[in-house]
Amino acid sequence: MSNPFISDTYQDVWKKHFIDNKIVTSFNCITKLKFFKNNWFPLFINFGKNMTNGITYQLANDVDVLKNKVLLIYDVPSYHQIKIDDPRIRLKKIKQYKGYSLDIEAYEDIDFFLKQKFNSKSRGKFRNYFNKLEKNHSVSYNVYDESVSYETYLDIMLQFKLLLENRFDDLGLENDILMKWSFYHDLTYQMLKEKRAILNTICIDDKIGAISLAFISESSIIGAVKAFDINYKSYSLGVLELLKLLEWSIKSNYKVFDFSKGNQAYKKRFIDQSYLFDVHIIYDSKSKGANLIAYILSNYFKFKQFLREKNLNTWYWKLRHKLA
Repeated sequence: MSNPFISDTYQDVWKKHFIDNKIVTSFNCITKLKFFKNNWFPLFINFGKNMTNGITYQLANDVDVLKNKVLLIYDVPSYHQIKIDDPRIRLKKIKQYKGYSLDIEAYEDIDFFLKQKFNSKSRGKFRNYFNKLEKNHSVSYNVYDESVSYETYLDIMLQFKLLLENRFDDLGLENDILMKWSFYHDLTYQMLKEKRAILNTICIDDKIGAISLAFISESSIIGAVKAFDINYKSYSLGVLELLKLLEWSIKSNYKVFDFSKGNQAYKKRFIDQSYLFDVHIIYDSKSKGANLIAYILSNYFKFKQFLREKNLNTWYWKLRHKLA
């Protein structure tokens, strides 16, 4: 099973929701990845743009089709190596976000993981949260996969959306996932059926208290969207849901749990390595037009990263929430 974000399903659903009137372009030197063309320039942008949780690709030797062109590929993990043999074709990499991951292959079970990563005080806190939650409420833990019925799926996604709305209202932030919810709603069921995604839940008194959407590759679980009921903050539900998802991932013999984008503090307690998401700009170095486009794009993304490092993106989402 390859990268879920270059699957036909992911790319086709994304096209339907965001660029339905665009012509699909593919290049025989880049397998599986689809592109659409900019309206004015010989610039081709990958399907999914910055909505994936990591694009991987390879560039074959037959790059003649890239003559006079520029390719823009979002969110390529920095550990993913690209080899370009033709000196005419150049690659610019511009960092954009931090990513985090955990080598779960190193742990035989969740108890061993907790002993290796956390001291006895922290482990005691986790147990107390679980015990308190289960004592005070009727609790069930469920992982929904390809066997989920469509009726159950619809109910889960409705509750998922409500949890996200309440959570971000509480934070005073706008959320781009909610703005694109129809895409996630259409996508997730199909990805579940193709064994490319799971929904992990903690149900409290017959309602979802915490939930996450994760995508699946051959060896990795890739965290994408999380939400929890703010009425249960005292139980640290976000952490409990993560622990149950890690437990399932280890039992299912995955090698890596990829926390993906996002600089949330909780991730740093669980990860064992970090990496960067880069924007890749592939261009024909012998074309003056392609060189100019690549130059403008690289400076644009460098400026975006400068603003991000100054935390102006958080200010932007807070302002959008106030004006909504």
